[in-house]
Amino acid sequence: MDIFKLCDELLNYSKVPYILSIVDHFSKYIWAYCLGNKTAEEVLKDFNLALSPPLSVCKIWRRFDKVEFCNTELNVSCIRYNIQYITSSP
Repeated sequence: MDIFKLCDELLNYSKVPYILSIVDHFSKYIWAYCLGNKTAEEVLKDFNLALSPPLSVCKIWRRFDKVEFCNTELNVSCIRYNIQYITSSP
């Protein structure tokens, strides 16, 4: 899971500056969500949408140690969906 900022050329055509990407490293399935900001609440909303059944069978989530991903709410969501998470460097 990572967050990308759109380049300036694309920002002229878009109302949202960020893209949240979630990759299932086993199936290679990709989710991409437009984000208006990088707050934990915004990330959590789309994270829950992507990982709630029947959309996902994710069991292990690899996250980068970014501020947006290191919070209690995301950890609780992982527990709720029975997802183990591991950290890695970007």
